[in-house]
Amino acid sequence: MKAFLVVTSLLLGLFSTAVWAKPSNIILIRHAEKQSGTDPLLTEQGQKRAAAWVKTLATFKIEQLFSTKYKRTIATITPIATALNKEIRYYNPAQLVDFKAQLLKLTDTVLVVGHSNTTPQLAGLLSDTEQLEWPETNYNTYYVLTLVNDEYVVELKHLEIE
Repeated sequence: MKAFLVVTSLLLGLFSTAVWAKPSNIILIRHAEKQSGTDPLLTEQGQKRAAAWVKTLATFKIEQLFSTKYKRTIATITPIATALNKEIRYYNPAQLVDFKAQLLKLTDTVLVVGHSNTTPQLAGLLSDTEQLEWPETNYNTYYVLTLVNDEYVVELKHLEIE
């Protein structure tokens, strides 16, 4: 009987950890400066910004990387993925509610690269707060969402490059 109770307690503990696990931090950035056109690549300034993210995000222990399947977001996250030796996973920016549910099943620290309209929207969905859309010219603002008492506290930060 004791063995049964011990095993049951362990299983319940594992189950509750899996059910209630959430990422400790979720970092949301927008793709770097882009060229014009349909599905454009990054500009020279955008390439510099993508490289700058590696140093800026080095203080976080990022375990999971997500990007949309656009050239500009992939080019923004690739230097980070290379530096961390991590795989890039893709999400659909038109299905942010589903993506939120997917994110909340993860643990550790997660990085998401999105767009000027979807990044603030996702921050709002994750934190249950209203976030304003970013102007098309805003490439340096990013969010750090930190889990505190089972809710995400939103901090806006800025990445300035030369």
